[in-house]
Amino acid sequence: MLDNFDNFKKVWDSDPLIVLDTNVFLRLYSQPPKVINQYIEILRSFKDKIWLPAQVVQEFEKNHKKEHGRNFTKYEVFLKQIQSTIEKNKNTLEGEFIKHLELKYPLIDELKVQITGLIDEMQKATVHYKDNIKQQIEENTKVLREDAVKKFVHELVESGATGKRFSLVETISLYQEGEIRFKHLIPPGYEDISKDADDPTKQRKFGDLILWKQTLSNAKLENKSVIFVTNDVKEDWWVLVDNQPACARYELSQEFSEIVGEKFIMSTGQNLFRYISSINQIAIDTHLMFLEENSDDLIEELFDGEDWSIILNNKNDLDFYLVHSGDLQPYIDDAISDVEIIGYPEDITDVELTVESFDYHHEKAFIQGSFATDIEIAVSSFFYGEEITSTEGKCSINGSFSIEFTLDDTDDELSIKEGISKFTVGGFGISGYKETKSYLNDYNDSCSHCNSDVVYYTDSGDGVCEDHKDLYDYCPGCNTLFEKGSLPGGLCNSCD
Repeated sequence: MLDNFDNFKKVWDSDPLIVLDTNVFLRLYSQPPKVINQYIEILRSFKDKIWLPAQVVQEFEKNHKKEHGRNFTKYEVFLKQIQSTIEKNKNTLEGEFIKHLELKYPLIDELKVQITGLIDEMQKATVHYKDNIKQQIEENTKVLREDAVKKFVHELVESGATGKRFSLVETISLYQEGEIRFKHLIPPGYEDISKDADDPTKQRKFGDLILWKQTLSNAKLENKSVIFVTNDVKEDWWVLVDNQPACARYELSQEFSEIVGEKFIMSTGQNLFRYISSINQIAIDTHLMFLEENSDDLIEELFDGEDWSIILNNKNDLDFYLVHSGDLQPYIDDAISDVEIIGYPEDITDVELTVESFDYHHEKAFIQGSFATDIEIAVSSFFYGEEITSTEGKCSINGSFSIEFTLDDTDDELSIKEGISKFTVGGFGISGYKETKSYLNDYNDSCSHCNSDVVYYTDSGDGVCEDHKDLYDYCPGCNTLFEKGSLPGGLCNSCD
């Protein structure tokens, strides 16, 4: 059955077990405080239907501290990183001025005053920002300190709404079955086989299969249908249509029917909260819920058709980064003098976009995340003090993005208001450079013995001026210089 409201409601009316995967709870920690409170309220509205496999409880206890801690200090960590970056740049610039003040560059004192003033303004802006979001920091800290997510899970455990762990004999038998299932790509969990790489026990890959078997066992015991809720949208759980989860894998529905004799459907966490808020008539912040449910689709819609040369290099910031950051230099042999971007991503299909957070305030929607893509660049380099070498190649870059846009709520459904969006990118990094073309520009070399212009070349390619020609033997046939005493006949072997 497809993951839609009508199918959900049919099974819901049959008084099913609602089985929540661990990731449904862990994902809550990354949400704004208001969203966390709303979702906990929704969960409490059907608490009597929820049942958790022992595997879910075990995974939650193992992982929730990390997720909780990561978001507990997210604002403070961000501000410290910004302040640290400003301070490092301030120290670096002050050091450069101290080193070069004695060279008496024109107007260097005035430049130092201007740049120092700009850095002071940046520091003041950081403090001002912290004051502006003080209330949100306090709300985030309060919600996470109370840890309503952990409290809710523990309430379920204490009420007996959780299963028991399998015995050792049952677990060993399950591992043996798992090896056969994974070999034949029978769901769930076979995509987790990659966990073997850093797991000496070779047991972690069976987590989803254990969860599934525990669900089957309890559903059979209670003779109930199951709505399984997960944010794991891999193909070893879901039938994917255009890479989007449509319904449970047919093998899972069939296995559930054969063992339990009831219905089995799946839902994503986002859809669950939306369906239940409608069924139980719970008022929610529709804007935040809309962003939570649709953030991946929204960034595709927002970026679709945009000019990536403008997004990435609106004020020549990417150009400046490539030339001056030093991050490209390890991939280039000679000192970089200039970089020209000669090819940008053609469209959104050439860019990997990942949503990391979202927010809605002051009637504006915000989505933040990271991106990775390739650009084509031409690099000019110095060699012996002159700009003579050039390469062209594919440069793999990454960074962060933020989109500010307005939602249109004039109709029954929210949508993006056209023509009102602002793109910001930054925090560039380079993950690789592959040279596709290299060539040498015309240039005037200097004599290998002095700074005079080159007139001759040695057989090894060194330049020599007229004054130092007599240090070598000269071949008039090819106009090349050779080691003194090596041409007794007057011509080199090639010209003789």
